[in-house]
Amino acid sequence: YSHGSCEEALENLKYGVAAYNVIPENYEFVFRPISAKAKLRMNPRADTDFSSPKFNLEVNLEKIAMELNRPQYLSIMELVESYDMMSRNLPYRKYRPNVCVCDHAAEWWNYAVTGILEVNVKPRLHMWSWKHIRAHRQCVKKYKELYKTRMTTKKPSEAVVKAVEEHEKMLDIFNITLARQQGEVEAVKAGLKIYRPGVKDEEENSGWFGWMWGWSGGTQAKTQDAKPTGLGELMTPEEKTKLYAAIGYSETAADLTLPKSFEAVMLSVHLTSLSVTLKQEKEKTDIFELAVSGLSTKVIQRPGAQAIKFEAKLSAFDVKGLPQRKTTPCLLSSRNIQANDSDP
Repeated sequence: YSHGSCEEALENLKYGVAAYNVIPENYEFVFRPISAKAKLRMNPRADTDFSSPKFNLEVNLEKIAMELNRPQYLSIMELVESYDMMSRNLPYRKYRPNVCVCDHAAEWWNYAVTGILEVNVKPRLHMWSWKHIRAHRQCVKKYKELYKTRMTTKKPSEAVVKAVEEHEKMLDIFNITLARQQGEVEAVKAGLKIYRPGVKDEEENSGWFGWMWGWSGGTQAKTQDAKPTGLGELMTPEEKTKLYAAIGYSETAADLTLPKSFEAVMLSVHLTSLSVTLKQEKEKTDIFELAVSGLSTKVIQRPGAQAIKFEAKLSAFDVKGLPQRKTTPCLLSSRNIQANDSDP
């Protein structure tokens, strides 16, 4: 583009962009140009006018085509294999020698032996040794006691907080959760008060009048006279379920102002054709071809009935192989083949 004038460069750029009916020559596509049309209809008065949906979206896709030749396919497979090999080699990279393979056989054999021992053999032996199991159990018990101390202390010391954080670095999430639950159960059984982080204490919010009330003995009477309020505190979940069933109430009930047949949201997607092709070279015949035609989906929501309807339709699905003697074999097809009647 830099060797010509501005007008020529602009014309080349316009010609180089593929359109619906114009595809430049000598182009090798992986994904061919996609042409799509979308239409959205909205009903702003859907609360009172139930003749049309609130949202109606229609998407039409003409054709989606993917083409790969043999070199492109092999390059993709090599890239995937290289990522797989790099992920497998990641634990062993820290033992890799920084020398070439030629004339350094001893270093590379040492790398292979050390990597296998340090990554595969020694961790298993160390994990199932009695010494490691005993140290792990002691660490869990120590963390449980430290967490219980921090939980039952209004203002824990910095040493306790730091010790808890150090033990959390050595344990995994399963053991941390298990030790915390055991510590909470033991604290509740012992009758100790639990201080939750971020939850204000009632004694701190009492103020001067609360102190005077408590000094006169009114706090104890207030605590004794306090009763739970609200349906959630007065009834158990089983009792609430029976009550809701008796009165016909549901927490997830549908909006009764909407008709059950009213379709609020409608989404339609239609794909004319979809093809995936693998070629030996650009101008040669196809090695593999997968073709789908007439694919359409439709989703409808009816909030008045709390219902969702999903429809899918497929006209044809074909898988073809490499042509043999001017005949293309069909490996898989959804079309019905009717054979002529013949004698058994």
